[in-house]
Amino acid sequence: MIKVAITDYTFDSLDVEAGILGPLGCDVVGRRCKTPAELIELVADADHVITQFAPVNADVVNAMQKARVIVRYGIGVDNVDLDAARAKGIPVCNVPDYCIDEVADHTLAFILALTRQVVANCVDVRGGQWRLPVPLSAMNTLRDLTVGVVGFGRIGREVCRRLVSFKCHVLVADPMVPPAEIEQVGCVPTALDHILPLCDVVTLHCPSTAETKGMINAKTIAKMKAGAILVNASRGNLVETPALVDALERGHLGGAALDVCDPEPIPPDSPLLKMDSVILAAHVASASAKAVQTLRESAADIVARAVRGEPLPNIVNGVGSKEKKGTFYFSCSAGTTEEGNLDTSAKKQNVPFSSQRMAREDLDAFCIDALLKTGMREDDAQIAADVLVTTDLMGVFTHGTKNLGKYIRRLRAGGLDPKATPRIVNEGPSWAVIDGHAALAMITARKAMETAIDKATTTGVAYAGARNSGHYGAAGYYALMAARSDMIGLSMSNDVPSMTAPGARGHILGTNPLAIGIPTGEGHPILLDIAMSTVAGSKVYQALSQGKPIPNTWIVDGDGLPTTDGSVYPHSASMLPMAGHKGYGLALLIETLSGLVSGACCRSEVGSWIFGDPSVPTGHGHAFLAINVGAIEPIDRFKDRVDGMIREIRESPKAKGSDRIYLPGEMEFERMDEAKAKGIALPQDVVDSLLAVAEELALDSAVLFAS
Repeated sequence: MIKVAITDYTFDSLDVEAGILGPLGCDVVGRRCKTPAELIELVADADHVITQFAPVNADVVNAMQKARVIVRYGIGVDNVDLDAARAKGIPVCNVPDYCIDEVADHTLAFILALTRQVVANCVDVRGGQWRLPVPLSAMNTLRDLTVGVVGFGRIGREVCRRLVSFKCHVLVADPMVPPAEIEQVGCVPTALDHILPLCDVVTLHCPSTAETKGMINAKTIAKMKAGAILVNASRGNLVETPALVDALERGHLGGAALDVCDPEPIPPDSPLLKMDSVILAAHVASASAKAVQTLRESAADIVARAVRGEPLPNIVNGVGSKEKKGTFYFSCSAGTTEEGNLDTSAKKQNVPFSSQRMAREDLDAFCIDALLKTGMREDDAQIAADVLVTTDLMGVFTHGTKNLGKYIRRLRAGGLDPKATPRIVNEGPSWAVIDGHAALAMITARKAMETAIDKATTTGVAYAGARNSGHYGAAGYYALMAARSDMIGLSMSNDVPSMTAPGARGHILGTNPLAIGIPTGEGHPILLDIAMSTVAGSKVYQALSQGKPIPNTWIVDGDGLPTTDGSVYPHSASMLPMAGHKGYGLALLIETLSGLVSGACCRSEVGSWIFGDPSVPTGHGHAFLAINVGAIEPIDRFKDRVDGMIREIRESPKAKGSDRIYLPGEMEFERMDEAKAKGIALPQDVVDSLLAVAEELALDSAVLFAS
């Protein structure tokens, strides 16, 4: 018989394991071992070992004479000496997809219980009182809170999704996960040191490793925001208990919710047991009948694979794994093992660097395939792909395919309708209004500009407004459509308020992009594409993800004062308008033409396409103007004069150290020409975001690197 030793278990019986392994000729021997001696006696002659909480240390591992695998009931493997198992050549496996929703739900329950003072109110009512037992300031709504999630693995991701649906501002610290993956669920990637002083709630979702043990200690707690709440449903030893007790007793922290403690079980004399601001549970966040059944079946199935000589899944110590072993810090990510084998999508794939380039046709095909997966019509998918890939060709990577995952998230959730058809709902000879019906905004915007161009052919000048739309990508794409039709094109859009106004504090208007395209006779058109803020918000996020401060001319804090801390944007900080009152005035004009004239949402009515509920349309509005120069001035003469103006500008005296004067859009067109000839060199964050889309939709990412 094949001996399967189960060192300890909390179930009533081992009938599930026996039912799976018995038919394979296995004798399932279960114990509830308490001491190393008991463990050694059990596993010495075992062919396979399953463990739950028992300490499988080096002595226990070295006593295994013929074990072929050690399987942990659960995600964490900190009770198993991985190095000793590796030295013995024994693979260690876990069950990484166990209890994901259970722990995420439990975490949210903890946060709600503390922020809404559920326990305090219950105790008070049971004591015969009918009142609010805490100060009104202690009753908080998640919408107004900043929550820091430490660890963006399977559970951390689900916690983030739940928090975003409650309209929280969520900051995420996980150095092992590409920022694009975090942004895709509507959260802001940052560093732990940024989370601690800013967040009202900090929740931990990390494995226990040498790097994470004691990560919440006296020093890090001192950095936390006064009155903050700490939640831990991962591993007890991430938190130094004496430091936590001290911070709670002093009132520096406002509360804690702990499903796990160090040590466990919690000692009967622990001060935590007497604190009204603390919620405690006996390591039960993972519990549900379905989760436990899945856990047991999965652990037994791994052993069954070993018995049959099949490849083993979820190897965490590198033994027998084809993946390159690495050091794990925070994540238990989707596709990432708890410790040892880094299996993130960016590391599994042949990621292109500057020496590798991607053919436009391949990138187009990938985007189209991804959009078709949402149920979109092929012609619409081709339009959207053209907008995104053209933007990448021009090197404007913040507005290109990097955002494909964000659009797909909204298409799948219902905030965008993949089947919608934008239609003209009102029009005259020289104007029209298009209702996007929550279609992907590139489709609505392209139809609107085509309408303006068509009408301007007859009337000379035409306006097309769009409503019920969304984020339409790079404004310059649509202005370029008009310029290539021998017209001057203007493209503009409103956005969720994130920019302040002179003399104000808080969000007043969106950064409201504007693009202008002018046809030329020689070479590419003149193309200006700008936001009304000092810089694009993406630059703030980029600095934040790199842990860098920003110039104090980019944003202002909640009091309207300059700050170099990008982590407060956009929740409690606002972008500054470019050129002060000038950028503010132009943003107001764009809001009027895009929102008010078109009948679209305006200012605070516009939703956030990144941080908002992905199931709710954002209601963006756009405006497009086409000026048919040929109806006013012979087009060839006009283009000759534009070319002459360009030559005069280029031949103007140059500043010291400058060897060239560029026209608006000229750098982008040069990058486009090079990319068409040699392929597109995508930055790493764009590649990571595309790989995340491929993983989410089960697409073959090899097409991205075929050329």
